Amino acid sequence: MKNVRRRGQIAFAGSADMRSAGEPGRDRRARMGFTLIELLVVIAIIAILAAILFPVFARAREKGRTASCQSNLKQLGIALMMYAQDYDEVYPVSSFWPAPPLFPAGYYWYQSLDPYIKNSQLILCPSKSEGTGLEMLGYGWNYMNFGYDGIGTFPGEHMPLADIPTPAATVVIGDSEDLNDRVLVESQSYYLYSTSTYSSCVADRHSGGGNYLYCDGHVKWHSGQTMRGQLGRGVYTVNPTD
Repeated sequence: MKNVRRRGQIAFAGSADMRSAGEPGRDRRARMGFTLIELLVVIAIIAILAAILFPVFARAREKGRTASCQSNLKQLGIALMMYAQDYDEVYPVSSFWPAPPLFPAGYYWYQSLDPYIKNSQLILCPSKSEGTGLEMLGYGWNYMNFGYDGIGTFPGEHMPLADIPTPAATVVIGDSEDLNDRVLVESQSYYLYSTSTYSSCVADRHSGGGNYLYCDGHVKWHSGQTMRGQLGRGVYTVNPTD
């Protein structure tokens, strides 16, 4: 009996060991949590994914803003054509100086279009949200060719549409300068600076470039480098020989 009992006890102990070895719950309870190395690996993977994806998300967001900006300019182009139809087929000027008595602070081209746009957000570029007052304006008028102050300082004031020889190749409104492009000079974002004197005032906020409305109503994105090469000539001038 002792032998049998001993054998039974040995057999019983062996079966208990087999059951404990086959229970996955005990292994899980024995390995609760992660080791430091595992945590560092997970953190490193998350950091790598963030470094890859965040720029992609930023570019996608800017693409959306660029499309919204182009939509604004197209609507401004329609408003400009409506203005011209009401005023003997001529463009407004960039600003009036000295201002008429009703506008002691000045009168600007976008105010001429107010009756046709009914939405002040159209003159604010979605990628230019900083600044105060006129610095927040997103779009500038090509004043060097289509009038500056209403008293003949620059040619082209109240230019008839028929006098524009290449409307599909001439910019009238475009993304104005980025904030703080100039030092110690008040930003005048209602102008589209088109001379080499203001080469730093070409917009770069839309993925290194800006959007521009042409006289025929189409809108196109150009890189800042391309537009700096056009300063004083090309798309900034109504003269097709430049």
